[in-house]
Amino acid sequence: MDPVTHAATGLLASQAVRRFLPGTSLLLPACLAAALLPDLDNFTGGDPEKYLLHHRALSHSLAAAPVLAALLAGTWKLLARDVPLRKAWLLMFGLVLGHLWLDYVTSYGTQLLAPFSNTRFTLESVFIVDPVFTAGLLLAPLVAWRLPGRRTSLALAGLVWLLAYPLACWSCRLVLESRLETALHREGRQFLSLRLSPEAFTPWYWKGVLDLGETYELSLIRLLDADTLPAGTIYIKADKGLLDGLGREADVFRTYEWFSRYPAVIRSLEGDHETLIFQDLRFVSLHPLVRAVTGDGREPFFTLTAVLDPRDGRLLEYRLRQGGVTFRSTPSTSAVR
Repeated sequence: MDPVTHAATGLLASQAVRRFLPGTSLLLPACLAAALLPDLDNFTGGDPEKYLLHHRALSHSLAAAPVLAALLAGTWKLLARDVPLRKAWLLMFGLVLGHLWLDYVTSYGTQLLAPFSNTRFTLESVFIVDPVFTAGLLLAPLVAWRLPGRRTSLALAGLVWLLAYPLACWSCRLVLESRLETALHREGRQFLSLRLSPEAFTPWYWKGVLDLGETYELSLIRLLDADTLPAGTIYIKADKGLLDGLGREADVFRTYEWFSRYPAVIRSLEGDHETLIFQDLRFVSLHPLVRAVTGDGREPFFTLTAVLDPRDGRLLEYRLRQGGVTFRSTPSTSAVR
């Protein structure tokens, strides 16, 4: 989830608990720090493969949450002697868990059981930037500044929104999936599975990923057209053996196989070299507004491109787009996991 939404939870929490911690110094800065601290794993030295491996890993795990809370509460106590340590730890712990919750509801996935498991858990219910969700979180503290007598109740309402909105979107996704699967069976369509993934302006829009065996069909689903799966774009599935083979030359391809949920591949020519462009369909946006802003020709986030020697298929170079930056490397200089 974006930093503004995370920070909004810290603002809400500081207002919700103010009456229980009267006169406590540095309450707002401490709450903001707790709401944002798990994202310290964003700093991976500019190595894109390490980002895939370690972002939303240990610092986003249930095992690390009480430790991070203790560090935050202890630091707060050192800076402000009037802080009740036990209450401080409980507040910090709750905010760290709130950060984990916000990341869990997005489609990126969070390694909640790290370091014991690298499985990525996701509710797949909220888009990574959701203006409706964030506005709802910010509205309560903004109104509370004008109505200080209602500050606690408004802040608690905002925290209810923090839980209710993602759960409502998740319920919507499950209902839509069920209705669309029923419609497909009624039409006699053959498919392995149908999965909806958050799109910009969820829950009004979703991405539909229809698994057809060797291909995916990616469609834009509108909430008001819940009984019909519109025709979509066909993507060739990325073969596991292909990624494994490239992974013997550069570890990043094995990492990408683990990271991606709906891996697709596009074969093309780049000069006299063959290229394999791997994309995770979670990050391919179909919404017209997103396409207008980013441009149809721009690669989606987390696109991994392999440049091959056409004579023997040897990997010459790979490129990984992370955020708005594309990193280039060769097998001899690739990061070792």
